[in-house]
Amino acid sequence: MSNLWKVVSIVTLIAVVFTAAAVVVTKSPVVNAQPAAADQTTTQTGITVSAQGQVQVKPDVAYINLGVQTTAESAKGAMDENSAIMAAIIDKLTSMGVDKKDIRTGYISLTPQTQPVQPNESTTPKIIGYWANNSLTVTVYDLSQLGAILDAGITAGANNINGISFGLKDNTAAQNAALQEAVKTARAKADLVARELGLKVVGVQNVQVQSYSVPGPIYVEAALPAAKGGFAGSVPVEPGQITVSASVQVTFSF
Repeated sequence: MSNLWKVVSIVTLIAVVFTAAAVVVTKSPVVNAQPAAADQTTTQTGITVSAQGQVQVKPDVAYINLGVQTTAESAKGAMDENSAIMAAIIDKLTSMGVDKKDIRTGYISLTPQTQPVQPNESTTPKIIGYWANNSLTVTVYDLSQLGAILDAGITAGANNINGISFGLKDNTAAQNAALQEAVKTARAKADLVARELGLKVVGVQNVQVQSYSVPGPIYVEAALPAAKGGFAGSVPVEPGQITVSASVQVTFSF
């Protein structure tokens, strides 16, 4: 073999060696150092799954929103009447054992009432009266008293019930239970995928957690037309159960 062919063969061999080394690095990006042993290079495969867990729990607190709307020819007249009714409602609730710290004003508004103007008229609308609106939110811990509190508020003068919502004084335990269900579901999904691919889950690369509670409000405005003189009995209110949810996104290693 001539010297020229020897040089060409040596150069080709060097190129092949460097190319092979580059492929190994690309396919084996994770290096695990272990004591008293040479570094080990491994290939890591992952799958990302999302899952949600839910638990049903009985609420232990309720929030009632009661409102009063009054009208009068003057702004002062509308507000004075409204304030007197709201004060009577608060007195009635506190006499039933509701703590004043559990009664909070929601909003107060005063709106002019104008005389209708015909489309072809260009005159400024004339104020013929005022609407006064006031609302308060009552926090109730004894849910067996919900109906009685509603009835008392309406009897004292409330003419708007804006809704009742239920919740938990402390939702930590429920959220943790929902989170456990979410993690179990995520792992089950990953195991299923791995099994179908002939693989096995060996670890976790990343976890993202988002927890939230979704209580559902109950609206009872439909009961008001029959409530001007109070209900024949306490308003029936069923708290039912609320759903507490947790969602996770987990990247598992194969």
